[in-house]
Amino acid sequence: MNSRRLTAIALGVAVSLTVAACSSTSPSSSGDIGSTKSGPTTTADPTTTTTTAAAPVGRYQQPVFTPAQIATTADVVYGGGPDLRSGQPVDLALDVYRPDASADPEPAGRPAIVWLYGGGFRTGSKEAVVDVARAYAQRGYVTVAPDYRVDPGNDCQAIQHGSAGDQSRCQAAILAAQHDAQAAVRWVRAHADELGVDPTKIAAGGFSAGAVTAVNLAYRADDPGTSGNAGFDSSVQAAVAASGCEYQTAAIGPGDAPVSIIASHDDKAVFYSCVEATVAAARAAGLTIELHDYPGSTHAKALYQAHQVDTDAEWATFLMAHLGLA
Repeated sequence: MNSRRLTAIALGVAVSLTVAACSSTSPSSSGDIGSTKSGPTTTADPTTTTTTAAAPVGRYQQPVFTPAQIATTADVVYGGGPDLRSGQPVDLALDVYRPDASADPEPAGRPAIVWLYGGGFRTGSKEAVVDVARAYAQRGYVTVAPDYRVDPGNDCQAIQHGSAGDQSRCQAAILAAQHDAQAAVRWVRAHADELGVDPTKIAAGGFSAGAVTAVNLAYRADDPGTSGNAGFDSSVQAAVAASGCEYQTAAIGPGDAPVSIIASHDDKAVFYSCVEATVAAARAAGLTIELHDYPGSTHAKALYQAHQVDTDAEWATFLMAHLGLA
């Protein structure tokens, strides 16, 4: 990867800010899974790794609770904001997954992950990440799946591919997702005691548009928005992303959270050039960033599912290190 020409991405230049208008994260619409079988490429840069992580061995690294031991709290209102088209106020809800207190021998001070779905900032719902949210709760995390505002009429994907469109409308959708997700992070901190969460150990994760939003949470904590839970910190301590990048690379700077990304070279929804630019900017700022890149065009959740064993091991090791869980 180091031999590639890195493409600079900046807000308002061409249309690259709008890469996130990605397609559904479902496997049926995410490209050729078979094209990724040759595995990730390698790199010599010490801040980027594509090596397979060590085999998981315990809590936070592998499932230690059964599905029946996971408690679910559904449809908790965590914030709100104006609908992106009508301007009318809308409530925002989230679901919480966590080990049942009676089954968890270590119920206090647990880490949390906010999981974010994809859908091009046009569609999607928290139900799309139930599987991964429950799976990571079985590892011992408290996981949260929030809904965020979307704009079904945004032109993000078309703009990215060179068509005319309303860039301000696309930008508004991307920003609303960021601000709503940050409000969900603040909600977790506001309720840390009752959730048994350590408020200094919160990560974000996502797929496609959700991956872009997770990366934005890592790099844009200074723009928290007003979607709810004012007075609490909006920052995350780490982010993991399946097909995500930072479109405003100028936002990346010292002190930002570590990020781990999986990406495919020919992704048609979140361009690999944006991923490369994100890695370059993070390196230049002295930040920790991991990139596990694959050939082909497999996208987001399908990419994750095609390489789930390796990715879960890599993300487990990454989160253990950067949430201070070792």
